Amino acid sequence: MLEPLQLQSWPRNQIPQPRPAGAVTQSAQLYYAIFGRFAQPLELSAARYKFAGIPDGLKVSLLTGELKQDVLDDCHSIKPLRESFEQLAPELQREVDAAPECVLMIGEFDGDRLDNLDYMRDTMGFVSALFGNGGVALYDPMQFRWWCELDWLRSVYEPAMPNPLDHVLILQSPDTVFDTNWLYTRGMRKYGRPDLSFHCVESDRLAAATALLEWLIEKMADGWLLDIDAEGLEIRMPGAASANKLLPPVICRPGGSLDDPIFNNFHVDITLKADVT
Repeated sequence: MLEPLQLQSWPRNQIPQPRPAGAVTQSAQLYYAIFGRFAQPLELSAARYKFAGIPDGLKVSLLTGELKQDVLDDCHSIKPLRESFEQLAPELQREVDAAPECVLMIGEFDGDRLDNLDYMRDTMGFVSALFGNGGVALYDPMQFRWWCELDWLRSVYEPAMPNPLDHVLILQSPDTVFDTNWLYTRGMRKYGRPDLSFHCVESDRLAAATALLEWLIEKMADGWLLDIDAEGLEIRMPGAASANKLLPPVICRPGGSLDDPIFNNFHVDITLKADVT
């Protein structure tokens, strides 16, 4: 059992009240798998791992044998995840391949649960506890990322803060038709928010466009809802990226679905206002 502990809530400070009628609302979803040989019973210290217990809505399964191997095979079938796995140290790759167990965590959270990020805090704490009880590596298919224990401790456990930029990935692909770039995210579904898609980004605007996406990621993870009507929503990023005219205002429009294979989420299409006709 977990000992009683007074934990600091992870608030969402930008949830509008009342919520705008045109805002895109959805449930949040988490999906993690950690491989290893886990202690029995698990030592789940709330004080040590900074969590209040497994959150309601998070389904936890211990997999062995073929079921564990199926999870690993699914990971290797997705190119970005396979490439992330190959970036792990060779000895760690061998440990994952040889691990007899996998703890699979799938969670869905909605309603009042999304008024704060305590479900994230408690899930992150449980993952930290699993690392402390025999886990060797974690994979996050929403972010196309494998985590080793050291990276997790440095980026997630030690800060003990939401830090959404550590949980959402910004990808870049060439827009060959227009000889420009496409920036897009994966992982915003963890926060019950749509991902972001920004086409036709010229090379000299990549840094400013990336800064815009990072700004939106942090605002949306903190609760901000995009109030998008039929005309779209115009956004100008505050600060240097817009002030120096590297990035004019952008127009945001809703797109996609939860079945979209690129995002596994709804997304927001972002277009430079100057390009909108």
